[in-house]
Amino acid sequence: MRKRLLSIILAVILLVILSACSTEKGAKALDYPAMFGETKDEVLAALDAEKLTYKEDDLYANAYVLDRTETLENRDFSVYLLFDLNTDTLYGYRRVLFVENPTDADCKLPEKLFDTLTAQYGEPTTYPGLENRVSTHLDRLSTDAVGSGEVYNEYWSVSENCDASLGVSFLPDGRLFVDIVCQTPRT
Repeated sequence: MRKRLLSIILAVILLVILSACSTEKGAKALDYPAMFGETKDEVLAALDAEKLTYKEDDLYANAYVLDRTETLENRDFSVYLLFDLNTDTLYGYRRVLFVENPTDADCKLPEKLFDTLTAQYGEPTTYPGLENRVSTHLDRLSTDAVGSGEVYNEYWSVSENCDASLGVSFLPDGRLFVDIVCQTPRT
């Protein structure tokens, strides 16, 4: 009886240890804003240490795209790390989504992201006179805008070290482009 009880106790302890290890590994997502200002070598070494794969990308200058995506509003966004061309230090990261042949539901995605970002960061800090604000053109976020070339933006001040933006573009080729950028404030 004691052997059986001891076996059960050891099995439970082993399960607790294993689950703690897997939780710790999953919880170690890199905090990109905390890495702002670190050199490209330091950031890429941190990615290597977390076994995250990446490649240099030609969409943005001096940027690396991760081989994993981040899910926002049930959509998989590509993640780009952005490095300053002059200093080779991390200044931001960008989550990007291209939608081929967007539907009305796809076109409403930016409104959902706007609501999510506003709930997370507070009211936008976009210049009130900016004519192409997401918040003032919610009625244009529909399939009527597909292929129009229309571009809308909204900005938030997240902290003294981080600003965020939501960009929406109805590309002339018929795709919808949505991106969320978090970066050091630019002067």
